[in-house]
Amino acid sequence: MLKKPTLFGMKVFAVVFGVLFLVALSVVSAQTFATLTVIPYGNQTFDLATGITTLTEGGEIVQAKTDLVLKAEYVRYLEGAFIEASGSTITGKFGQIQADKLYVDIQADRITSSGDVTLSYNDLFIRTNQLQIFLEPDIAVLEGDVVSEKPEFTAASLVLDLNSEDALLLSPYEYKNTPFTLKQQDAGGFLQLSRKESSEAATAGNYEAQTQVDAPLLDTLRPYFP
Repeated sequence: MLKKPTLFGMKVFAVVFGVLFLVALSVVSAQTFATLTVIPYGNQTFDLATGITTLTEGGEIVQAKTDLVLKAEYVRYLEGAFIEASGSTITGKFGQIQADKLYVDIQADRITSSGDVTLSYNDLFIRTNQLQIFLEPDIAVLEGDVVSEKPEFTAASLVLDLNSEDALLLSPYEYKNTPFTLKQQDAGGFLQLSRKESSEAATAGNYEAQTQVDAPLLDTLRPYFP
């Protein structure tokens, strides 16, 4: 005959079940958020109170969700939240960024870099003081002393659609193209750069420039204006 469970036995079962449930939950959580592959170049520290890991001698981090590969002289990160780095190079669908300081907001899918910053994307090579990459819509926003050699231009800011490769220069800007230069010093002006499709527009390198901005492009990029 089966014995009826005692109150003590039921309490023990509840405790054991609860512990097993929490262990299982922690395993699932670890699998869900374990998206970083980390290769330290030397010493690393882990803060038990905050969960932050610091690679004091730098290292390499691969973020699987966004196909990011980061190599830096110093790295500090909280898995599932952020990556902070200095002396860094990061590559992804947006090309390659080199920056003095870099911050990856994993939750927001956004990269912010500052200091001496360069962006290499296809045949573009641009220098600036600050750069933001919005990974989900694939938009790049460059601010402060924006300089490009090919096509040759300077601008206060540049907003670039990484999918179409169409961009807007925000004035003041100066776009040099033989035999003339497109220039505007007053704030509030735009110059559209598009992939070269004909030789009829003002062209330099593989791009053409026009002062008449396409309305759909303006609607797409305006929310990201600095």
